[in-house]
Amino acid sequence: MKYFLFFAGLSFFILSCSENRGLKREEISLNGTWEVAESKDTILPEPERFNRKIQVPGLIDLAVPSFKNPGFKYAGTGRETAGEPGFGRKYFWYKKIVKLNSPSREFALLKVHKAKFGHAVYVNRNYVGKYDYCFTPSFFEIGKYLNYHSNNEIVIRIGASPEQLPDSIPFGFDIEKSVYHAGIYDNVELFMGDYPYIENIQIVPDSKNKKIKAIIYLENGNKETKVVFNYTVKEKNTGRPVNTSRTPRYTFKKNTRDTLYLTVDIPQGRLWSPEDPFLYEFEIASDRDSKKVNFGLREFRFDSLSRLALLNGKPYYLRGTNIAMHRFFEDTVRKDLPWQKGWIEKMHDEFKDMHWNAYRFHVGFAPEIWYEVADEKGFLIQDEYACWGLFLKDSSRYSTMQQHRHKATVLAREYAAWIRERWNHPSVVIWDAQNETLWDETGKAIAMVRHLDLSNRPWDNGFSPPQRSTDIIESHPYLFAHDEAFTFNLHRSWPKEGLLKHDLGKHPEPFNDPNSYEPPAGGKKYENPVVVNEYGWIWLYRDGSPSSVAESIWKFYPEFDSPEKRWEWRGRVIAAKTEYWRSRRDIAGVLYFCALTCDRPWEPRSQVSDDWYDVKSLVMQPLFKKYVKPAFSPVGIFIDRFDMVYSPGGRITVPVVLFNDLANCWKGDLILKIKKEETIVCREEIKNATVNPYQKAAYEFTINLPAESGQYEMMAEIEYYKELVFSSRIFRIK
Repeated sequence: MKYFLFFAGLSFFILSCSENRGLKREEISLNGTWEVAESKDTILPEPERFNRKIQVPGLIDLAVPSFKNPGFKYAGTGRETAGEPGFGRKYFWYKKIVKLNSPSREFALLKVHKAKFGHAVYVNRNYVGKYDYCFTPSFFEIGKYLNYHSNNEIVIRIGASPEQLPDSIPFGFDIEKSVYHAGIYDNVELFMGDYPYIENIQIVPDSKNKKIKAIIYLENGNKETKVVFNYTVKEKNTGRPVNTSRTPRYTFKKNTRDTLYLTVDIPQGRLWSPEDPFLYEFEIASDRDSKKVNFGLREFRFDSLSRLALLNGKPYYLRGTNIAMHRFFEDTVRKDLPWQKGWIEKMHDEFKDMHWNAYRFHVGFAPEIWYEVADEKGFLIQDEYACWGLFLKDSSRYSTMQQHRHKATVLAREYAAWIRERWNHPSVVIWDAQNETLWDETGKAIAMVRHLDLSNRPWDNGFSPPQRSTDIIESHPYLFAHDEAFTFNLHRSWPKEGLLKHDLGKHPEPFNDPNSYEPPAGGKKYENPVVVNEYGWIWLYRDGSPSSVAESIWKFYPEFDSPEKRWEWRGRVIAAKTEYWRSRRDIAGVLYFCALTCDRPWEPRSQVSDDWYDVKSLVMQPLFKKYVKPAFSPVGIFIDRFDMVYSPGGRITVPVVLFNDLANCWKGDLILKIKKEETIVCREEIKNATVNPYQKAAYEFTINLPAESGQYEMMAEIEYYKELVFSSRIFRIK
């Protein structure tokens, strides 16, 4: 039975006490200190073996005293080959004593938001059940095992390594990871109430008409129930009610599932965006259960004609980065940083300062607190499932041999749980099924679940074909490392004109994407919106030494013989590539790789790194930030010339492109300078340069070059809200 309840203009009701005479839902966070033990078998350990403490959420290497070699190392690329089998260890056991002082309720659910590798639950030494997936929440009905006026022992057993999972379950194999840590890495909570149980709420915003649809998913127990629901929309920060009403009284038959459909006006509704991340709270309650969720009045989609994102009906360019959370999990500096809200908030503030409005969670989801902070701070997230490296149709590419774990029916079950968990977050705007993978099963799984999201967010299917014209394709144009045919030629000869001119000077098209590997028949191309969500390649470790995968490029730059020189060149290169992809105006999003990952310059070395000088304090490398921040300015500038050497006294034309992400026109002075050290030797200016909303504007300068030999810097400059925005090129006169 479904109840369709539509209200055009809802009145404010003062609810009588008689309608709330019962008990509401009781919610108990089980985060905090747990006891932990290890074992070689599935026999529940005796109490005296729980001789360590550990924080939840977190990972197993945070146990005190620590376990010996708590991480699990993979050797090579074999299916389940243990490089270090954990000394026969197979399981970790988490235990917490929970004291209840409440009347018994008709349901009591334990929710484990995320744990790996698989987990099973015991309550008062009774086995309850298990959940094998590693990236989505489990729900266990534990009411019949609880003592409601006494202590309760809750034990959660997790696999110590992926070997404890069924071989049909994905665990996030990643060729760039060396150590996998088990752990309950997200929240644990207990909630209790009476039927009908409000299982979930899906909010579908209508930003144009300032209203929402609220879909309420209900489950009834073993007796017929009559109930009235009261519901309220409030401003999240102020608590001010925006709209409040109630449903008629409904009768729910026993042991049934039902759905309520509500339409609720939001008078003077304030739209959510990265520039104004305004949040609302929706709460629905009966005299037996209650539930509330946060949401933003936000719509997001891609337009198949313009191939741009539309945020609340208007074009919106994505600027940002990537967070490889599960790689950062093996960083030695990590500790409990990913669960410290203050640290997460500060990172998002740093992102804002870089002019970023978006990022992708790369090869695996983050703890829930990250999505909450993104909602509050205002970021658009491409949320990527932990699937990478299945190549069945291109024998030239590396294959992780994990195909047996990624069948469509298995993926669809976790995709569905993922969607239900994340569908109210305004920050989550793209479901990303996989990374850089040629695998038919992910497309099949998308088709099985996309109907669940009534906001109809777009999907990314990695290197496999996009499933709809409004889905995106990801492009990873790793210039320097590859040519446009993607030969993966890491040891090609040095181009005499330099890599920047060789690769950017020819104005490359996006590549290393579905059009490169599995294009449509007949020589056609997918005309889907393109998000360049990886590029760069010339990674450095935080100490300024070349990363392992980028050494073959840095060998061409022996003159950059110090960390400072290398950081400056990396900053200049990432800035130039950013400017180029953004200036085209046909790329919907530009997300550089990578803002957070594992940094390990010792063996086994991480392949890449991020650009923090001090990741704990969140201080970015100053030289990187100096050049890359202006490249992400909402109004940007691009010198479309990359010559490394000029003749003395020559006369050249310098093309300069202005580009505008904003809905309003930009006008201002455009300046071109040539400097030798800090001395300006040439300066030209164009008054009242103009670039229209969402467009680009091309300008040219004709200048006389210096006659004196030496190294010079060419800079094109504008001012954006009193901030200097520039594009810079280094050249020599000789």
